[in-house]
Amino acid sequence: MLIMGICNPSGEDTNYNGLYLTKAELQGLISEQSLLNLPVKTEHCGDNIGRIVSAYINPRDELQCVMELDDKKKAGAVVGGFIRDGLALELSLG
Repeated sequence: MLIMGICNPSGEDTNYNGLYLTKAELQGLISEQSLLNLPVKTEHCGDNIGRIVSAYINPRDELQCVMELDDKKKAGAVVGGFIRDGLALELSLG
């Protein structure tokens, strides 16, 4: 199952000095294709339930990712169902 979503949080301004990524850092990840094939997890832990197959910065400066979920794995099938049914609506870049 392919899903697409906006990863939170959005990139911070250049002068930001904290734990989140800046817009420039997100753009660097895209330019270097560093996000491709990274594992997708639920709640930042556990088994991989899929992988990132595409990533880009959309016109609102948000990181947009396309992910392929492995619906042969129980957790991947459950998450896919949650997304399909509108119960899981957020992506987190962790």
